[in-house]
Amino acid sequence: MSTALILTLINGDNFMRDNKETEEVKILSKRIKQAKDKSIHSKAEYVNPGSSKNIGIGIRVGLEMVASLIVGGGLGWFLDDFFGTKPWLFLLFLLLGLAAGFKSILKIIKYL
Repeated sequence: MSTALILTLINGDNFMRDNKETEEVKILSKRIKQAKDKSIHSKAEYVNPGSSKNIGIGIRVGLEMVASLIVGGGLGWFLDDFFGTKPWLFLLFLLLGLAAGFKSILKIIKYL
């Protein structure tokens, strides 16, 4: 009699099930490792701090923030002067410009 058959007779079906589960765990571990390796390689292009793509993204993020603050602050300054409500509309539109800047930065980051 083979060892597997003897163990099956003694332990019931547990030996064969454990053997099958061990094999499934090995297959699953291999698939997880492959997925992690693929994930690491796909992010490798963003890790290089000197690449021109990353420099371009950094410049774009900075310009988006500065532009939204200038537009919001300028619009608030003009409306404050027009309505005579200095500095409240300037502060309000400056905060709105800040929020718009962060929103556009999040949009940029989302598509990386």
